[in-house]
Amino acid sequence: MNGKYRGVLTGVLLILLGAGLFYNCKISSAANTVTEKYGILRIVNLLALTEEEGEKERIEAAVTAGLLLDEEKADMGKKLTKERLAVLVNRMDESLYGQEYDHALYEQVKLKNRISDLSSIAKNRREDVIKVFCKGIMIGQSNGTCSQSRRFSGGSYLTKSEIGTILKRVTEKSQRKNLSPDGQLIRTTHLPKNYKSYEYILASFPNRFYEGKFEYQKTKYYKKPVELEDYASPAHVKQMVFAYNQTSMEEVMKRHLDEWCDKVEENMKLRFNVDYRTLDKEWINKLRSTYYIFNKDEVSNKIMTTQIKEYVSRMKKNKVVIKTQRVSVEPSTLYNMENNYVRVYVKFMLVAAKDRTATKDTVFCDDYIGNPMVIGKWAEQYFDIAIGSYNGNSLGEDYAVIDNKLIDTAF
Repeated sequence: MNGKYRGVLTGVLLILLGAGLFYNCKISSAANTVTEKYGILRIVNLLALTEEEGEKERIEAAVTAGLLLDEEKADMGKKLTKERLAVLVNRMDESLYGQEYDHALYEQVKLKNRISDLSSIAKNRREDVIKVFCKGIMIGQSNGTCSQSRRFSGGSYLTKSEIGTILKRVTEKSQRKNLSPDGQLIRTTHLPKNYKSYEYILASFPNRFYEGKFEYQKTKYYKKPVELEDYASPAHVKQMVFAYNQTSMEEVMKRHLDEWCDKVEENMKLRFNVDYRTLDKEWINKLRSTYYIFNKDEVSNKIMTTQIKEYVSRMKKNKVVIKTQRVSVEPSTLYNMENNYVRVYVKFMLVAAKDRTATKDTVFCDDYIGNPMVIGKWAEQYFDIAIGSYNGNSLGEDYAVIDNKLIDTAF
């Protein structure tokens, strides 16, 4: 056989072999998935709903117990999806422990879109999905570094092993995952060195996010600083008391923390999403609205507005384009040292600039200290953004961004 035909034959054999391997892979994957009937029967067995061993009798026992509806029996031959199991598992949990659940957490998960693909789940199943998510029974998968939501993948199929893990979380509450008060997954292993400075550590945020220095750790004091006198770490900031009328910071945070974080998020998204060809008056006004606005003091208000306009003029000359992939403002990092600070993760790219080293002509800031910007390369940085008020009697209702520095916490 000459070399030409040998090469062709080899190619054909490789194609056939590859197709065979792919076919086997699909069969293997399908073989690992299970039907709704399998899931229902496992639940019936776990709950010991009947002593009968026949499938028909056990199915009827599930109907009698309210775990399965009569009209759902026709679907038992279908492959079991995550969203369908969520319905069954929530019914199982309620049959064991009653219908009580954390209403406040439920609202936080729903309001803050902690389940990023909830809209793709059938409407009549979303309540069950949110409930099993809140209960730490089915918590989906992370959306990546410093993400504040998780994807449930409700239409994906389940294996016997996955079902076993989920059912164990129903029957053994100690196996359930823990969520923060605002609906994010908490981790308790591989913690940052300074974990005691925080109320809890989130699963999607790496240790380096937490281990960056706080402003009070960078400050030189004449005497040893005392917590709740000179500063307050995230773990203790709620214990602060406003001198104005002795209102606790905890109460103020309940009212306004989400508003503060939304304002910081808007600020950072605007600063790190700019294009010299499209930046206009609307962008200027939006950015200005995220900074502190003085009451009846147009002179002071004009200073920041002028600074923003001057930046726009400079960045257009520098032909700057910046885009972001993610901005995450984490409320649980709020701390105090004269001002209040909240930590922000930003993943951004400097797409274009005539002079990338001229940072004040690139991104809007008074000071920029961080890794050098590289055109065409994604950068990940953590900043502590100052928020507060110049009104001595404020109780947080007018807090906004009041400091224009961008200093990476690693520096």
